[in-house]
Amino acid sequence: MSIKTSPHYIYMRKIQENDDVLVCTIEPMSLFPDNLQGACDDCGCDLYYRPYNSRAIKKICIKCAIIRMNSNDMK
Repeated sequence: MSIKTSPHYIYMRKIQENDDVLVCTIEPMSLFPDNLQGACDDCGCDLYYRPYNSRAIKKICIKCAIIRMNSNDMK
C-alpha cells in the first residue's frame, strides 16, 4: 500500500475506487455544521466528513490512518 496525494479533481474520482481511503476527523467542527457523520471502516469510531466526500468507498479516522501508515513503513 502506498500513500499518495492528488489534485482535487483526481482525488474526487479516486475516493470512489476500492484501494483508496478518505481520512476523516473524529470531532465535529462548528465551522462546518453541514458535515456528515459516519463510522470508521477500520475501528468503528464516529467520524465526520464533508458532504461532497460521501461517495468515498472507504472512510477511516486519523488514528487508523496513522496505524496504516506505520504498518506500511514496516513492510
